[in-house]
Amino acid sequence: MDSITETIIEAAGKAIFSYGIRNFTIESLAGRPEIKGTGLPPHIQQKEDVFVLLLIKFEYELHKMVDSIRGQALSPALEIESLFRNLSGMFREKPYYLAIIFDSELKEQNKKTKEIIARIKGRAENYLTALIDRGKKEKAFLTAENTKTLTNHILNSFRFLMNDLLLYAELSKNLKMLKPYKN
Repeated sequence: MDSITETIIEAAGKAIFSYGIRNFTIESLAGRPEIKGTGLPPHIQQKEDVFVLLLIKFEYELHKMVDSIRGQALSPALEIESLFRNLSGMFREKPYYLAIIFDSELKEQNKKTKEIIARIKGRAENYLTALIDRGKKEKAFLTAENTKTLTNHILNSFRFLMNDLLLYAELSKNLKMLKPYKN
């Protein structure tokens, strides 16, 4: 992605984190200091265009992360650990990804965002399922639990953990807004 697109992604992420998805507007993005000088390109006219851009960037980063982990030729247990450690790090660094991935209304607002979110979740589920099956085959995971069920439990648990992380980030942001009282 070119530098203007990267700047828009960073500025949009900060704006979404500051205002929330519901209050994010194309005007709030255009008013950010990083954008004021250059303006928004013609293909970004609505906030949905920004959400699509962010989702595509997240999908790219996730794909790159998974390829990197696979390239390390780790055992299934270490690969799963590495995956979730790296995902947690990415979400801590870029909490706006959490907001757009786990927002229940976003995927219903726009057909394109719904498709991308479904594709991301499907790939994550398929990757984890294949990894668990590989672990069972190599006797690294000794469980009789159905792989699909186990995959869903793991992904749901991670989603809950990430929702807690998002709430913590929101709390931290709100606490920073408090001004100390001076006598």
